[in-house]
Amino acid sequence: MAERSGAIALSTLTSYLRFMVSVLIMFFLVPFIIGNLGEEDYGLWALVFSILGLIELLDLGFATAVVKFVAECKGAQNPQQRNRIVSTLSIVYLLLASIAAVIIGFISFSFDWMFSVPEDSYAKAQLLLWILGGRLILFVLPFGIFRSVLFGEQRISELNIAQLIATIVYGVSAYIILVNGGTIVDLALVNLACMVLEYFMYIVLAWKLVEEFRISWALADWDILKNVFSFSSAQFLTNISGLILLRTDLILIKFYMSFAAVAIYAVALNITTQLHLLVKQFINVFISYIAELQGRGDREKIRWLLVTGTRVALVPAVILSISIYVYGYSAVHFWVGPNFDQAALLLYMLITAMLFGVPQMVASGILSMTGSHVFASRVTALSALANIVLSLVLLPYYGLIGVAMGTVLSRICIDLVITATRALKEFDIRLFYYIREGVLPTIYPGLAQFVFLFFVIEVMPPKHLLDIILHCSLGGILYLGVYIRFFIRKEEKTKALNKFAFLRHIIKS
Repeated sequence: MAERSGAIALSTLTSYLRFMVSVLIMFFLVPFIIGNLGEEDYGLWALVFSILGLIELLDLGFATAVVKFVAECKGAQNPQQRNRIVSTLSIVYLLLASIAAVIIGFISFSFDWMFSVPEDSYAKAQLLLWILGGRLILFVLPFGIFRSVLFGEQRISELNIAQLIATIVYGVSAYIILVNGGTIVDLALVNLACMVLEYFMYIVLAWKLVEEFRISWALADWDILKNVFSFSSAQFLTNISGLILLRTDLILIKFYMSFAAVAIYAVALNITTQLHLLVKQFINVFISYIAELQGRGDREKIRWLLVTGTRVALVPAVILSISIYVYGYSAVHFWVGPNFDQAALLLYMLITAMLFGVPQMVASGILSMTGSHVFASRVTALSALANIVLSLVLLPYYGLIGVAMGTVLSRICIDLVITATRALKEFDIRLFYYIREGVLPTIYPGLAQFVFLFFVIEVMPPKHLLDIILHCSLGGILYLGVYIRFFIRKEEKTKALNKFAFLRHIIKS
């Protein structure tokens, strides 16, 4: 048990390390890309990623299904069943990649009239679609199964190191390309090359680290596919909700507005997405563990994780949200310039949707891994539909703000209320207990953080981004100090220290 706790702690630490490096690279690259390529090209870049993000739905939820069933096979100590599942889905992924190529081809030939692309940008848009399509879909679909296997086996720290290496290589390469006058197409080629490097490392890690791992067409079993598809089809609807939040807003905006408007919304969405991914690092780590517990039949431990996991996931979410509420406008202004000041209000709204979505992410993940995946998928589908409808209704009247309003309303009214309520009922947890133990302990320290940051920004207004980083870091330290001192029980502190005991051995060695 101590070994497992240490592994989970190491996975969590490397997840946050990888994410922080990714954020730092994005932090420097985005304004650099805008400055070198211009707002229009950056808007085109964001739009292409959004379109391809929708095509990623061809995964059909199989990636999460692989994680779930591999983890369950690990808990049941059945590597032969794992190999049959992986071998079967490898063939399926090859077929899906072929379908994706046809769809990308159709979009590339109709891109100009679908999105009113200027004639001088049409050829460039086509190249971006194929290059980034290869990066996001044609390559990732067939080879992404190795990443899912490693995740299901809880080899998350190794995954994080591989992604960290690829991210650093991309950041350095992109900078060199742009400094030397590279175009948006050159940037896309660098992006593709770094993705190939990343997934090559996944393949090597899977063969070296996963015991008795085999992939063979001879192991394919189509009866297994029926069982896997019953889960993946539900997860497919869940993926739709996530992609609508991250991708379709930009597409809807382009139907009514210019590439410059897309770029403004993309800045706010980019920041929110990165913060959303930061919060998900812990959730991602324990979701595969939930599947393993389900395989063991340890329902009581899952019940405990529903409350504790919500609290742990909310801590970084509250810290980041309060920092954005106080310093969001200044951060956007200093980061990408005054032309993007409008993105600040959008950022406030999207970060609110992210904050209210944290309990839903935890609850939905646990429901999906414990047999209630159909319910979770239907709720996310309803939320996705509500998001689209609200955005279409509000966008003509309120512009970019209307799109953000659609995201906030759908997340709070549908995702949070329905999903969290079902999870509490499923595991016999009273709402009052859940709020008292899982939510309120993260809110009270946030009040102290807000008062501190509001006082600091009034007394010492920031003059550049480094000031904002310093002030928000101090606010975060204050939050953690109050949280640890007053809202963590003694036994929880002891457990946390035991989980990170492996660090003492690393330091000593």
